[in-house]
This record gives sequence, structure tokens and C-alpha cells, in this order.
Amino acid sequence: MVYKKLKTMANIIREDDLFYQSGSSNKVYKLKMIKHLDNTFSVYAVFGKRWANYLRRSDKCSRVSLYNANKVYSKMLNEKFRKGYQPD
Repeated sequence: MVYKKLKTMANIIREDDLFYQSGSSNKVYKLKMIKHLDNTFSVYAVFGKRWANYLRRSDKCSRVSLYNANKVYSKMLNEKFRKGYQPD
């Protein structure tokens, strides 16, 4: 998985796995907050169709303060909940 490499360089502080299912649509959204060794934080998302071999990765913010990382993380999580995603 994409996060395997990140885990060795940093610690995962927070993670949420969400899914969305409606009709023929079946999607996953995985959000992670990473703490780097220099005490900065990044938020990453992996998303795509459930059980697909290829999921896309997106950097939501990189090397920012904990305050800013929490702000971005909460915003992304709430946005997905508003769109109908549920915890996996």
C-alpha cells in the first residue's frame, strides 16, 4: 500500500477509513495524518473504487503545524460525511 513507505519515516497520528455505496457506486476514502521526525505534520488521502487494484493518492497538506494539519483533516472528514460517506 502507499502508506507502507511513509510509516518508516514518520508516525501515523490519526487515520479514518470511509466508504460510500449508492446504486452501482462503491468507493473508499482513507485519510491519514502523519507526524514527521522534524515535528511537522502532513495529511494524505487515498481514494478510489472499493477492491480496485489502483487507488489514487492525494497530498492534502504537507509539512505544516499540528494546528493546520488538524484543521485540514477535520475539513476533509466533514466534507466526506456531508457527501454520504460512512466509517468503514
